[in-house]
Amino acid sequence: MRLQAERQRLLAAERRLHALDPRAVLARGYAWVEDSAGTPVTQAAALAVGQAVTGVWADGRAALRVEEAPGGGSRRIPPRPPAGTLPAA
Repeated sequence: MRLQAERQRLLAAERRLHALDPRAVLARGYAWVEDSAGTPVTQAAALAVGQAVTGVWADGRAALRVEEAPGGGSRRIPPRPPAGTLPAA
């Protein structure tokens, strides 16, 4: 009887852990945004126009660039020059 109770307790804990897994949230159709360091962006105010970020979905990732940001993008980040070119002085 005690073994059965422990088994049930462990199954319940497993279900709770699964519900908290960020990948389970992604599987329900949500996505999150990471900055260049891989840290989740939790506020739009943390973004700047021109900033490179990564969108993360259940089936993969995509490189993104911020086009609009709260406050008009006062933290404007200039776009990177194409690979193999030098930035303008």
